[in-house]
Amino acid sequence: LEKSQAELDLRLSQNLRKRHMELEARLSETEKASKVAAETLTSRTEAKERGRTTVDSLQSQYDELAKGVSEQKDREAKLRAEYEEARAGEQGRAASMEESRRQLESYQTKKAMYVARRDELSKKIREIGSLPSDAFEKYRGKSVKELHKLLKEVLDQQVGFNKVNQKALDQYINFTEQLEDLTKRQAEIEAGNKKIQELITTLDQKKDEAIERTFKQVSRNFREVFKELVPDGEGHLVMVKAKKSKDGAGGGDDDDDENRSAAANAATGAAGPSSSAPSFESRYSGVKPQVAFGPGHVAKQMKQLSGGQKTVVALALVLAIQKCDPAPFYLFDEIDAALDVQYRATVAATLRRRCDDASAPSQFIATTFHPELVKRADRAYGVSQRNRVSRVARVTGAEALAFLDAGGAADDDDDVGGNDHNNEKKTKRKRRGDEDEEAVAEEEEENSDEDDDDMDV
Repeated sequence: LEKSQAELDLRLSQNLRKRHMELEARLSETEKASKVAAETLTSRTEAKERGRTTVDSLQSQYDELAKGVSEQKDREAKLRAEYEEARAGEQGRAASMEESRRQLESYQTKKAMYVARRDELSKKIREIGSLPSDAFEKYRGKSVKELHKLLKEVLDQQVGFNKVNQKALDQYINFTEQLEDLTKRQAEIEAGNKKIQELITTLDQKKDEAIERTFKQVSRNFREVFKELVPDGEGHLVMVKAKKSKDGAGGGDDDDDENRSAAANAATGAAGPSSSAPSFESRYSGVKPQVAFGPGHVAKQMKQLSGGQKTVVALALVLAIQKCDPAPFYLFDEIDAALDVQYRATVAATLRRRCDDASAPSQFIATTFHPELVKRADRAYGVSQRNRVSRVARVTGAEALAFLDAGGAADDDDDVGGNDHNNEKKTKRKRRGDEDEEAVAEEEEENSDEDDDDMDV
């Protein structure tokens, strides 16, 4: 018994107690698992409740969607029925359109035929002639048989009018329209011509005013310049009246009173030509100077002056125009050849004053055989000739004057005329030619400046 007890105790201590402890441990784990399971169950229960709520919500949505689907199916069925009905109607309309197209083609064919018929009838009507405006209304209600009967009667009557121009009415209408067009064009051309004439009149008036204004200025300058050249003299420009008849009566040089009146009006600034006055060309034929070369002398015309006096008048006119419209420079060729000493001096002084004018300075290039221009000149150049070749070299005023004093210029006290001066120039040219031939044989090219010169200022 004790051994059995010892074995039982040993078994108890080794197996049963250990099993007891394991069971207690498992019980403890089971309790913990039960607790966790209870908590999980609680959470799952809550989740189930939430799921049931969601399911109810989804069920209600599903019911609504099912209802909407049902309504959509009903609507789709209705639309399908309408579509089938519309399709059937479209097929009917297509058939109707095809029928209409066939009818339209038939109508167009008939229209083309009627248009051709209309053109043919219109051509026949034009061949017959113009019809009165009430012709169609007059015969509109008659039958074809009656119209043929009337047509036969008219054709029978027409036989007697074969030689009558059946297109006279059409021609009259056409010519009337052309007359109206030509009348309009004539009115337009006359209006344009009137404007052109007005423009021509305005331009002529401005031109006459400009000519008369320029003449006044030139005439005033001519008096001043002539007074400088001839201190004791007097000169003015006059406009020559145009001749009134072919025989020269009533105009030209004989009408001195009218010429002097025109010059006086131009000098005192008389009013320009009016619009009703004749044109400038019809009133005047030219301009002429009238001068007197001393106190108490009668004013002379150009044909009554000597060569030197004509030169003075020409210089006065050139310088008068120069004051109105200055040029860059002026080239004079022996303008003092036919002048007396006193006029050569006044001409040189006048040119000097023009050069020194600060408001409008001018340049003058002049050839001369007299000392007056050389004394007033800024620069002098000598022109020599050797072997028929001219050479130009600058010289001093003293050298130029020495050449003139040696006999290269004419005597200052002589009143040289145009013919005598030409003869003197020919003699000088011949003398220069002889001297050049001798110089070729005796002198070298560098000594060619010693030959006789023409002096330029």
